[in-house]
Amino acid sequence: MAELDYKQFAQAVLAELKEEKVTGKAAGTTPTFQPAHGNGGLLSHPGLDADLYGAFVLPNYGMMSALPKYPTVFDHLIAGIVTGVTGTTGSEPTGLCDDPPYAGLMKLCQQAYPLGRFSRMSRVGELDAFGKMSNRGEHNDFTLRNNIGANLPGAIGAPNGNPLTSESDKMLFEFSVAWARDYAPQIYTGNPASNTWQGGTRYFNGLDILINTGYIDAISSVACPAADSLIRSFGDVQIQVDGGANVVNHITQMVYELWLNRTAQFGLGPVTAALAMRPQLFHILTSFWACSYLTYRCQGLDTANIDPVGSFDMGDAISLRDRMRAGSFLTIDGKEYPVIQDDAIAETSIGAGVYESQIYFVPLTVLGGRPVTYMEYFNYDTPNGFMQGAADMAPGDSFRTSNGGMFAWHKKPPSNWCVQVLAKTEQRLLLRTPMIAGRLTDIRYIPYVHERDWATDGTYFANGGSISQAKSTYAVPRT
Repeated sequence: MAELDYKQFAQAVLAELKEEKVTGKAAGTTPTFQPAHGNGGLLSHPGLDADLYGAFVLPNYGMMSALPKYPTVFDHLIAGIVTGVTGTTGSEPTGLCDDPPYAGLMKLCQQAYPLGRFSRMSRVGELDAFGKMSNRGEHNDFTLRNNIGANLPGAIGAPNGNPLTSESDKMLFEFSVAWARDYAPQIYTGNPASNTWQGGTRYFNGLDILINTGYIDAISSVACPAADSLIRSFGDVQIQVDGGANVVNHITQMVYELWLNRTAQFGLGPVTAALAMRPQLFHILTSFWACSYLTYRCQGLDTANIDPVGSFDMGDAISLRDRMRAGSFLTIDGKEYPVIQDDAIAETSIGAGVYESQIYFVPLTVLGGRPVTYMEYFNYDTPNGFMQGAADMAPGDSFRTSNGGMFAWHKKPPSNWCVQVLAKTEQRLLLRTPMIAGRLTDIRYIPYVHERDWATDGTYFANGGSISQAKSTYAVPRT
């Protein structure tokens, strides 16, 4: 019997696999992408001016933009928090040669940080429609003047090309908008309990889970109260009605406890930290923060010989307010604490123009620069990994990566002239020191005019317009 050539056999199998990939499931048989040009194209009207301005908004990715991101190859990460040492045991010695009590034992609270998995795909486009113009009256010199979606760190951004002149750029622009809207809230609301059972969609732990009480060991399920964050409620109070000194005091006390007291107790200083809140809440806070900050510590005192109002300088208050808004910070006990304004933070409508949200107290680095709140992403560029497998098993350039291996892209096998692309990422959010993080919840406020919603299901989402132009009909020549 002739000896089997395993190398030749493996090459033949790979060739069959590649052929099966080419002739496998296609992108779809019905185009769902609406071209910008050609008959019925969105921008095909002959009188349309070359300059266009966008009137839509995208999430600002405040927190996600602020956090560093590191590549990883580990699907699961177990991180430990040393929660203390047990008490001594035994009796004090009576005699000179008697044994003293035993020292306690170190305790560990282990935390699991799973990778999430998020993916989206483009519409199905027909290549025949790319590059077509409806007639000599149509032009292709459009420019979108806004700088919308050009920089969304941690998310798939808009293409570098022009979505008003290139059909493929338009397809990718629409793709990036969908990605930005759907991915942004996960940094706060991500919850693995919502994972699909087969794993097609997975969520990492968002800040609502990481900054919380009730910490338990991921392996033994033993409670770890030493790792708990500081959670306080503002009691559903409207800050414009009973806010002023009250909310200043709440925030000041939480900053003191978390970043001045606890970091010193735990030996984690110096620490850098930030508060995260919705932009409109920050604007309302700063409207009275300076006045309240400059006077609130005098309240409740015998002011017979102390007159904080008499020595109060309104010019100083206005200057402080303007500097805080321009620099996005709050002055707390003489120090400027950065404020990350993030419109992906959840907001609840209470009714009658009243809204409720919360403020996050997030430690960024400890010990003079060591990151403790950051993101990791599975590196699709890792050696012998994703791209190596694609090169060995898939035809041509069916797969590629972007953003340093943060995103993996797949060009679906075409269905005749129809094409489609999809992408995915696997990321996780880590908070290594939850005991110096906190949340102030149940804060109510009344905006003068509510800001625009970026979410399509939001109360203040503004829409309108058409996705296409009416198609022209031409007389069929007589035969």
